[in-house]
Amino acid sequence: MVATQPIDHDGLRSLAQLGHPALIVLSTRTRRSRAIVFRLPRHAAQGPSHWYRVRLHFRADVSGSGQGFGYVNVITGHGVTASTEFVTPRRKPPARMSWNTVNTAGERKYTATRRVVDVDFRNYIVESDVSSGIHRLVFQLQQYRGLRFRRVAIRADSGVERTSVSPYPMTLRLTASPPAGGASSVVAVLANTTTKPITGVKLLAMASKNAMIVGPRDVRWPSVPSGGRVHKAFSIVARYGARGSVDVVGASSKGVVHARLKDIPVVQAPAPSETRGDRSSSWAPVGVLAGCVAGLGAIARRRKLRGSRGAPARELDTRS
Repeated sequence: MVATQPIDHDGLRSLAQLGHPALIVLSTRTRRSRAIVFRLPRHAAQGPSHWYRVRLHFRADVSGSGQGFGYVNVITGHGVTASTEFVTPRRKPPARMSWNTVNTAGERKYTATRRVVDVDFRNYIVESDVSSGIHRLVFQLQQYRGLRFRRVAIRADSGVERTSVSPYPMTLRLTASPPAGGASSVVAVLANTTTKPITGVKLLAMASKNAMIVGPRDVRWPSVPSGGRVHKAFSIVARYGARGSVDVVGASSKGVVHARLKDIPVVQAPAPSETRGDRSSSWAPVGVLAGCVAGLGAIARRRKLRGSRGAPARELDTRS
């Protein structure tokens, strides 16, 4: 075990910095590397301010006869954090081999006639593997049917990275303020974490069965710039009881996000005549929320399809 300082600032902690400056070479005979130790700081977690991911940079020499498939994986404890899949055709070279990488932004596919390829991409560590203390990084090969890895060289500039770049295109946070003026206030803040503007932005709020939203329950914006934020304060009062909850759904051209704030102190609603215009009392919370998420998700997908029709395939590496 190599003692390491915790990864407590943004930037890449390479294998060389983790005490492994030489290439890590795997093959059909040696399909798993020794564990490489890294340390995460106290209170380490995936988000909301900092995120942890791995960089996987390697050269693969693929051989074998006939159709097959295989994987170059990075394991960080409970699961595979990053993986590259290789697929060989039935015909012998120079038939085209394909490979792909998958990360939080999606899938990126490649093809080539040559069997020696360089791969370099990043992906976020699975959430269950991000916690304070010692962790282990392991590189692994898997090969099936006719595919064989003659040699896979893991570069020393692979490693573990802390970043402030979120893996999600949007984040949504809710905060509540104490009751004042006859109602509690829940402020929803939606942030665009992508490098481009998002369009068709909407926030929709719904209260629990024992409470209701006073005033508008939804708000829209034409667009939000990269790194920008929009916010909306929703007023909530109680039908009965002293506490309630609020669900807020955010939707845009990039997808849908949901947040819930529970156990909010609320005050009794005024006389029915004063809130007659609010029809949220007829909403069934669970069913309506599910419908909102499904409906907004369908809208976002249709917009995405219309926007990408005839366009080249979207590249995958993010979320950077």
